Amino acid sequence: MILDALKTKTAASHRHVEASPLMQPIASRTLTPQNYTHILRKFYGFFQPLENAIHQLPTLEHYLPDLGTRRKSGSILQDLRAIHQENMALTAIPLCPEVPLITQVSDGFGALYVMEGSTLGGKVISKIVYETLGYTPEHGISFFNGYGTQTGPKWKAFQEALVRFAATPSQEEEVVQAAIRTFQKLENWFHSSLIA
Repeated sequence: MILDALKTKTAASHRHVEASPLMQPIASRTLTPQNYTHILRKFYGFFQPLENAIHQLPTLEHYLPDLGTRRKSGSILQDLRAIHQENMALTAIPLCPEVPLITQVSDGFGALYVMEGSTLGGKVISKIVYETLGYTPEHGISFFNGYGTQTGPKWKAFQEALVRFAATPSQEEEVVQAAIRTFQKLENWFHSSLIA
């Protein structure tokens, strides 16, 4: 089944992303406004161009009708503005030059698996950010707070759409490979020397 295959085959890549030096201040609870800002800017640099690529697939919305509500880069900008209390030069945030190529629906689903899955881990992260920095969903952690109380239902709806789409072994494998590529590109970006 597609969901089991995705979980199993992306597990190592998922762990590498979580263990990256960028994310260590979260794991060690040594967050400061500075390193938290850096984390948000890195996520924005990857999610923004990837979302743009995903949303250019006209047929993806057929399988996932609420696709338009699943953009996350806007909430990152909201958090950055809330933290810095100014209209910072957000256009200066470096964007990842090597996001996964999204040319078909299976690519979009694979990339979305990584992005939508991050909303689940984000609930844990938002709790840590609140405890260490005092930020709230309204002020600094809207991105990691995901869809708030709707995070569980939105994840379930995404899984159901994914299962409906990946009806053949070839489609399943295409989605899995796209998810693996997305995790690998994200890990590379987190290790990139580009200052975000």
